[in-house]
Parts: sequence; C-alpha cells; structure tokens
Amino acid sequence: MAILALTRYNIAPQKIRLLKTNQDSTVFRVDTDTTIFTLRLFPADSQRLIQAQFEIDWLTALHQDTSLRVPNPQHIIQLKENLYAVLMTFVVGRRVFKSMSSSHLFKMGAFHAHVHNHTAMFGRTEGPCWDWNRIFKPFLNPENAKWFTTAQLDIFKRVGELVAATMTTLGKGSEVYGLIHSDVHFDNCVFHQGEIGVFDFAECGFGYFLTDMAVTVDELEWEPNEKTIAFKAAYLDGYRSVRHFPAEMEKHLPIFVAARVAESATWFLEWSEAERCKYRDDLNSSIEDAAKRLEQFLAKL
Repeated sequence: MAILALTRYNIAPQKIRLLKTNQDSTVFRVDTDTTIFTLRLFPADSQRLIQAQFEIDWLTALHQDTSLRVPNPQHIIQLKENLYAVLMTFVVGRRVFKSMSSSHLFKMGAFHAHVHNHTAMFGRTEGPCWDWNRIFKPFLNPENAKWFTTAQLDIFKRVGELVAATMTTLGKGSEVYGLIHSDVHFDNCVFHQGEIGVFDFAECGFGYFLTDMAVTVDELEWEPNEKTIAFKAAYLDGYRSVRHFPAEMEKHLPIFVAARVAESATWFLEWSEAERCKYRDDLNSSIEDAAKRLEQFLAKL
C-alpha cells in the first residue's frame, strides 16, 4: 500500500523505512533524491477524516505564516475503502533524551507559545476539540467500569470535577483557549543546528493552552528531581519569552497535568474489546499508575 500511495503522489522513493505501526496508523520514512518525507497510512471514519483534514489545514497555514519547523503536508488520498494516506515533509533532527538541557526546554516552551499565538492568524474557530468530554466522558460509560476498581473510578471522578470547575472558571477567551498540538512530548521533538522541530500533529485541535503545556510538564513531573524542576522553569521561561503567561494562570497548570494523567488511562477505551483483552496487563498497569499519581495529587490539595 505504501508503494501505491507514493505512486499516487508521484514520488519515486530511493529508500522506504517503517517508523512505527499501531492500531491507529502506519508511518514510513521515504527518502528520494532530493527530499525526505513521512508517509502515514491510516484507517478512518468520517470523524477521523475531519481530524486529518484539520491537521493538514493547520500545518499548511503554519508553513505560510511562520518559520516554525513542522511537517509540510500534501492532500489526503484514499487508497481503498477505509484506508487513507497523507504525505508530509520529514522534520530533520535528533531526539535529545540523554542530552536534554534547559536550553532544549526553553525552546520547547517558545515553540508552544508561537503555536498558541497562531490561533489569531488561522482565523478558524471550529474544529476538533480537546474539551472535558474528550478526556473524562469515558469514565461515565457503564461499559467501561469493569476496567477500573471502585476506588480508581472515585479518584478519576474527583479529578474530573476539579478539571470541570477550573475550565468553567477560565472560560474560553483568546488568552486561555485556542489551537493546540496536544502531544508535544519528547518523542515528538527533534533538534537540528540548535533549532527545534515538532511533528505528529495528528491530535491537534482547539483546547485550553494549559492542556497543551501540561503534556510537556507531565513528562518532567513523572520523576521530579532537581534537574527536572530546572527544566520546568526553563520551559515556562521559554513560553513567557514569546507569550504572556501570568502567575495566576500558572497556578492552574497542576490541574491540567492531572487531566493529562487521567487521559493516559483512557486512551485504550477506544480500542476494540479484543485489543483491550490482548493487552490487559499493560492496561491494568497504566490505570494503576495513573490512579496512584492522581491520588497523590489530590492529597496535596
């Protein structure tokens, strides 16, 4: 199917390499004589197609309006029933897990701020939305209750109530709500010649800017220590170097980190029952880890 897609895009590959595959998509790196691309093959219903088209529209606008290093997409093509493809330029660089520094986190913060500022330039106000329902509604479905203990469900419910109250307090003004990537973690960032590049906009949409920031901060707070505390400060400094972020807004960030932790325990609920059963041990471990962190969060309030 990858060869068929590349033929449809009129691309002559020199080398094709599988980057990742899961239930959501299969992604290849495609090298040509002059350019490196990523090719994503994905099954999609109507909602998934809306999400993919929104991703393409925003990435195209980011290329037109900014100098941010993000993928430059082409149009979606249909390969067969319920299978689609999209081709994008490859974001060159290397991940910096072992050599991570405050400078890298400063640039991640600045990137986030530039992305959030682009809301005003993009012009659209409707699209896929990372709201309370997207994160917490799965916990309200009785069919999902069997995956959680009563104590775990109570923890998620209490966190959900806090998140809902905070979102209501914040409202949806342009200073707090707009376009977000929603998945800027260290796997989706590379650095080249001192500049950050970010990819995998597949879950982008509208949401609270704090939702976006919480993804990065959550990674830093997974195992807090002196270094990660400094990294968090550098990230926020980078954000503030581009966009206003007052202290009264920062105080809400832990609530959105808690929402991110809760979301990490619900992603599998979109899987089929067979897939859930296949990975039952991994899913139980994910739920237990999330519930433990959220219990610690609630204890600090």
